[in-house]
Amino acid sequence: MQGTLERQYEELQKMRDADAPDFIVETLTLFCIMTEQRLKEIEKHSTPYLDIPEVAVYVHTIKGGSLTLGCKKLTAACNEFARCSDRSNIAGCHKALMQVVSEFNCVKDVFQKVIELERKIFNLPAPSTPPPQA
Repeated sequence: MQGTLERQYEELQKMRDADAPDFIVETLTLFCIMTEQRLKEIEKHSTPYLDIPEVAVYVHTIKGGSLTLGCKKLTAACNEFARCSDRSNIAGCHKALMQVVSEFNCVKDVFQKVIELERKIFNLPAPSTPPPQA
């Protein structure tokens, strides 16, 4: 996981109990689904022009989830967007958004591997809907 989940993975493992062996799978899957939805909303508010205040709301929620799960690089990209938006630096905002998307794709790839391992280790059923694709 090399820093993507940091110590939060250990904390997630501590929260898992016998009644919810799929806790980590559900948490990571939900994060990916919700972040993908927010990225689609960001895309809607980025054309024909970047609606910085509207996009900032979505980036802030992505930051919250990434911070909770220990995704340092994704959190840093969200922070960079916030800095650029505070300065009304449109070019910087666009660059930061590209970094947010790139970091999320890296996180999603790692999370999908963790999800696969968790399913094998705990003999969890396959999802009824396919997980988000990288």
